[in-house]
Amino acid sequence: MTAIQRVNAELWVERSLRRLQSRLSMELSRVLCLKIKLFSEADFFQLILEQLQIALEDYPSSGFHQSCLAVALVQAKASFGSICYLVRSSQNELKDKRANRIPTEENQLSLKLSAEITLEKLQSLEHQFPQKAWCLSSSYSAYSAWLIMDVTFSLSGDETQIISGFMTGAAQQCTQILEQLRQILDLQNYCQNLQTFNQNLERTNQLKNKFLASTSHEIRTPLSSILGFTQLILAQGYDKSREKHQEYLNIILSSGKHLLALINDIFRPV
Repeated sequence: MTAIQRVNAELWVERSLRRLQSRLSMELSRVLCLKIKLFSEADFFQLILEQLQIALEDYPSSGFHQSCLAVALVQAKASFGSICYLVRSSQNELKDKRANRIPTEENQLSLKLSAEITLEKLQSLEHQFPQKAWCLSSSYSAYSAWLIMDVTFSLSGDETQIISGFMTGAAQQCTQILEQLRQILDLQNYCQNLQTFNQNLERTNQLKNKFLASTSHEIRTPLSSILGFTQLILAQGYDKSREKHQEYLNIILSSGKHLLALINDIFRPV
């Protein structure tokens, strides 16, 4: 690798990482400003793969032929996961059918959507040279995400190391942005739940006010009758022989029973 080639490759790494950071930060800002209401981790992973694929295809070397990038998800404490997102370079089908496989010491691992992959295999790819898997670790998820790269190229050891360094830097950026995204999505979900709770609380408050207004009227009507006719009897002096007083007492008794029934309905256990 000549000095000029090294400089060009290092400039490519710097430029590509800067573009990736800018693109991911822009999407994160749009999510934060609620300009994207349905942006999810699935959209984020797909965006990562597309941006990395664009960067790899822009690598300044004729020795770099094609690539296949994928994200595998592994549930916490699980020994295997599955390929959930995958992007291939536009040249894959035309040049090398091996582009959908990662060579390992034991066998070749097929990179296909929904294909199972063991955690042990991912860790093996992470520690081999050149490195072909990177864990996008985060404390805000019940699963771990793994970035996987399969490339077909004829590059020198220095160029292979440069590409591996680029992918490592990209994985670090993605991990940071992913953690921020998960925090934002959690906060948005919390705000949505809080908004729903407040709406339910408002409806409950309206029902309460309606109930109190209705109950207040129902209670005051018989109570007013009781008080009013009692005052009439007291003012006129109770006379057992007077038919009017007997009528007043019947109204008081009826109103009292009605009031008792209302109170029993209110305090009846649900």
